[in-house]
Amino acid sequence: MRIENIDGELKVTDPNKPSSFDQSSTEISINGDVLSATCKKRDGSPNKSSIILNGIENIDGELKYTDTI
Repeated sequence: MRIENIDGELKVTDPNKPSSFDQSSTEISINGDVLSATCKKRDGSPNKSSIILNGIENIDGELKYTDTI
């Protein structure tokens, strides 16, 4: 599942590719089913963003996507 930073906002763009938001984001955390991060905008300023991760489950100690967002 591809999650990207698009001008400071976390967005799902392609479920078949790996995520890239971590390359331009800091303070990344997951609380329940919510992924949060401070994402760099095009102008370089920071923006706090979050996205709900539907279909993520703990399967034998590993987080796995069992559905799409």
